[in-house]
Amino acid sequence: GAMGRVGRPFPGEKEFLGSGVSYCATCDGAFYRDSVVAVYGASTEAIEEALFLTKFAKTVHWITSVDISRETESGFERNKILDQDLLASLYECENVEHLEQTKLIEVMGDVSGVTGVKLKRKGSKEE
Repeated sequence: GAMGRVGRPFPGEKEFLGSGVSYCATCDGAFYRDSVVAVYGASTEAIEEALFLTKFAKTVHWITSVDISRETESGFERNKILDQDLLASLYECENVEHLEQTKLIEVMGDVSGVTGVKLKRKGSKEE
């Protein structure tokens, strides 16, 4: 899948760059038509990348290591730092699955390219 990405690389990330790992959804999104993809990050840029990929991908797994929404007495309150219109648009997409409090551990693959990602949910012992 494609990933908007800044920071230290994950295991497998460099190996699969151009073979399933991408940093530009607008450049490479069409290559992921009818595929299952993952976007990792809780930034406005990651939301934009995930939203763009919804036009092509069968499923977009949006993975964030933090809570985007938190429960309050009056219901759920979304992170105020993020672009609320973009966030609402992403949540409205039927082909988006949001995995909150989940860390990307490794990009996995073989000679054909990326085959999956290893994740760890906060508080879970399993990957």
